[in-house]
Amino acid sequence: MNEHPIIRIEKDSYQYPKLLDEIKRAPKQIFAKGNLELLHSTCLSIVGTRANTIEGKANTLHFTRGLVSYGLTIVSGLAFGIDAIAHEVTLDCGGKTIAVLGNGIDHIQPRYHEGLARRILKNGGLIISEYGPGQPSHKHHFPARNRIISGVSIGTLIIEAPKKSGALITARRAFEQNRDVFVVPGALSNSKMKGNLNLLSSDSARLVQTPEDIITHLSHQPELLLKPMVKKEITPVFETRAQKNVWRLLSKSPKSMNDLIMESDLSFSEVAVAVTYFEIKECIRNIGYGQFIKVI
Repeated sequence: MNEHPIIRIEKDSYQYPKLLDEIKRAPKQIFAKGNLELLHSTCLSIVGTRANTIEGKANTLHFTRGLVSYGLTIVSGLAFGIDAIAHEVTLDCGGKTIAVLGNGIDHIQPRYHEGLARRILKNGGLIISEYGPGQPSHKHHFPARNRIISGVSIGTLIIEAPKKSGALITARRAFEQNRDVFVVPGALSNSKMKGNLNLLSSDSARLVQTPEDIITHLSHQPELLLKPMVKKEITPVFETRAQKNVWRLLSKSPKSMNDLIMESDLSFSEVAVAVTYFEIKECIRNIGYGQFIKVI
């Protein structure tokens, strides 16, 4: 990544992000590598647990693909799990993404994501940190960086968060910064969704089931430049027997994973893979509590 110089941006610089400048405890400076224009684009952060479920991955794919299609820059923290999926899907869709580090700008953590970081820069993305080159990493840096993830964004989407999760810190910071917090609903029995449900019950977040729910809400802000909402024509293509069986059972009425397993001769893994495939293709929608419906 040596071909991308490290740029130091002071708080009083014209390059400093306007939204970040508005928050309490805004960093006095940030360090950046890559496409600096993204600091002035319309950003939305997507965060969640490092130990995501299959459903969490499917929801990340669904929302990220949709939000990128409306021209949003996706912001996340380059961590394992939901963060990495959001970055990867954005790049797969030809979108732009910003990774916010909790350590020195010259060092990628986790090291496993050095390849992902290179891909972000190669495809016109951006990596930023409030910590300069050579600065050692400390545990408290990572919760602190979450205020920057939410700070550069007009809103934050929580995909999947346990009761104690770094994603909830980002949600709290976004709420404190008077930014929109969006939450994907989930089953009461799913421990990975306890944080999501707590945010909803405390009225500090808005429940969303589709990317369009977010875009509709954001479109009331006239200063935002979003691509227009366009209804997509979707034709499913069946690649496996499991996909054919699951599609036959799905309808406009909600069906749970258990419903699909019981009404077919398929295993849990076969149904899960088929459902994930249809979510990626945006042929079905997760309406929460483990329920799925056709959207075409």
